[in-house]
Amino acid sequence: TDNRDYHTEMNGNIFRDWIEHTLLPSLDRPSCVIMDNASYHNTVSEEDKIPTSSSTKDAIKLWLRKENIPFNEGFLKPELLSIVKTSQKTRVFQTDKLIQQHGHVCLRLPPYHSHLNPIELIGPKLKDW
Repeated sequence: TDNRDYHTEMNGNIFRDWIEHTLLPSLDRPSCVIMDNASYHNTVSEEDKIPTSSSTKDAIKLWLRKENIPFNEGFLKPELLSIVKTSQKTRVFQTDKLIQQHGHVCLRLPPYHSHLNPIELIGPKLKDW
């Protein structure tokens, strides 16, 4: 018996390639693509990354400059991160960007709401079958 599932074989690059070369060409009119929160759905490109507490102070300053957000050069890292948070920038996922560039909308399911995801409801039944 093979207990593996597709999650072990999937990553952001493979998923993005599938979106770009399989899914999008098959959509013949503007569509809504519904996405769950699998990690490979949530890849963020370097230019769209928002600084976090693991970012260096210099990286945070660079991001603030890039976003044209004023800050005091003497601020400490927690003060800089506070400014980042007040900017209310949200993460932009690579797949969402790609889907939107092709005239479609990406709708993301809220985390931890598997009852909204039909594949999560049917999956266990299929495994039993």
